[in-house]
Amino acid sequence: MEQGERIARLEAEVDFLREQWRQIVAEQVRLREHMDRGFAELRAEMARNTRWMIGIAVTYGTAILGMMAKMAGMY
Repeated sequence: MEQGERIARLEAEVDFLREQWRQIVAEQVRLREHMDRGFAELRAEMARNTRWMIGIAVTYGTAILGMMAKMAGMY
């Protein structure tokens, strides 16, 4: 086998590997964007749930304080 053939085959392999590497990097970027969107949605939902939980806690706290005041004869 001639050196020229070996070099040509090696160059073809390098080109193939370079293209595969580009595809892997592109897929990684796409995955990162997908994960970022998912985490943004998760953070928004967590904020919404936190607001609900604070509202529920304030409501129950107020109801309990009202019942305690009623039992103590404050009103």
